[in-house]
Amino acid sequence: MDSESFKSRFLPLTRKLHWTAFSIMRNEQDAQDIVQEAFLKLWNKRDELEHVTNHEAYCITLVKNMCLDAKRNSHASLDAGPPDELPIIAEVDVEHEIEREQQASMLKQCIDELPEMQRNIITRRDIMDHEFADIAHDTGCSEANVRVILSRARKTVFSRFKTLLNYDNRICTTAV
Repeated sequence: MDSESFKSRFLPLTRKLHWTAFSIMRNEQDAQDIVQEAFLKLWNKRDELEHVTNHEAYCITLVKNMCLDAKRNSHASLDAGPPDELPIIAEVDVEHEIEREQQASMLKQCIDELPEMQRNIITRRDIMDHEFADIAHDTGCSEANVRVILSRARKTVFSRFKTLLNYDNRICTTAV
């Protein structure tokens, strides 16, 4: 197989091969390296590839196998080191994660209880990060008015959130 024939058959598959490698490796640099290695292997075997009926399937299988080999080899090299050289995996603090989710839910509840204009403005500014000018244009308020409404909404949310937190903490401490 000459170089032009090789290019016309295999180079159009680059994006699919890269996507396959990235979906397995979850690392851009590793994916690029594997695709490059795959093209090198394909080039070295170009005379044997004349008999392949589905070039795309062949290439994707090659990349997939190379990724799995790379992952297997990286795990083997980690296992080969002494225990003090192994990376320490951070433990997930389940209790902290649950508490954070509860607080996020309480915060959402506080925002949902706001009057419509305040809820709209605080959502657009603090959650969606819209500019004051855009919010003012869409709501028909002046920028100064948007700032006042936002300030009032934040104060209300903070006050309600604090109340909910104190209530939640009293329940937790009396239950224990």
